[in-house]
Amino acid sequence: MYYRNKGSELTWEQFQTLAITYYSDPFACIKSMGVPVKKDDGAGNTVSMNIRKESERLKKIIREK
Repeated sequence: MYYRNKGSELTWEQFQTLAITYYSDPFACIKSMGVPVKKDDGAGNTVSMNIRKESERLKKIIREK
């Protein structure tokens, strides 16, 4: 496995850790940066996003696949 656009090798153990972290908390990286999270409301406006609610939605999608 390779990191995207970097060419560095990713071991299977690193990949498993990444997958578990993503499943546990899909927004962990964004939260660690402390940046505000916004999304489009469909009408071209940005609205604040509830990370907890969005995390649960993504976990449900991952479980179903």
